[in-house]
Amino acid sequence: MIFWIYTLSGMRLYHAIVSSSIVFLLGIIGPYFFYPQQSNAFLFHLTWMIISFAFDLIGGFLMQDFKKVSFLK
Repeated sequence: MIFWIYTLSGMRLYHAIVSSSIVFLLGIIGPYFFYPQQSNAFLFHLTWMIISFAFDLIGGFLMQDFKKVSFLK
């Protein structure tokens, strides 16, 4: 879901960050409250969400910068 927000939605970077932050928080808060006893699975999920958020943030930034450069040419 986070990948889709940055690369396929067509949102500007600011709006994509806000949307993916909401998805990130819901993706962390939901499993924490619904499955409180599974700490190893939660830590794995948290790590995956952080890495996904970071890579997609970098990719979204680079894609917006590339669109800006190609538009100005």
